[in-house]
Amino acid sequence: MGAGDGKAALRRARADPAATVIGVEPAWQQLVAVAGRARQRPERGGAPNLWFVAATAEEPPAELLGVVDEIHATMPWGSLLAGLVRPERRTLDGLAALAKPGAALRVLIATDAWREPVPHALRGLERPSPELVTNALACAYASAGWRITDARWLDTVETRAVESSWARRLTRGHAAPAVLRIDATRDG
Repeated sequence: MGAGDGKAALRRARADPAATVIGVEPAWQQLVAVAGRARQRPERGGAPNLWFVAATAEEPPAELLGVVDEIHATMPWGSLLAGLVRPERRTLDGLAALAKPGAALRVLIATDAWREPVPHALRGLERPSPELVTNALACAYASAGWRITDARWLDTVETRAVESSWARRLTRGHAAPAVLRIDATRDG
């Protein structure tokens, strides 16, 4: 969810050719180059098991409702990030609608975004932490059918291993950003 430029989805699809990987991103224009590469033959780096969908968490595509085993939101931004940390019922309900019972949700948030100058979409929102997740967000997630199973900071090694173009930009020439990992399971 929030596939960005699609490169992480392409790497995942190549790494597991038996899986169907679907990158969901409302700004579909940034996916065009990677989508073209994915359509190549596998021996040329293609991934026939990768699909991209122009949609949002708040308005998921009807074709995917109730069929998804795992949802990854890696370094979300904009409305997806705000919806996950505010939290907004529409975002959480949309993600839950995609998920099969027992499906996993993994969210990785670069909390350095809360440093000055704080982006407009995040102003007034408390910087997420494991304590905030367990004390404040867990109830909202539960009301949408998600059971929080873990909330913790990634260590430096884990942060540098995050498969995301955005994560690489954040760490280029800098110390690794503080990354919060939230794991949840779809109740069924």
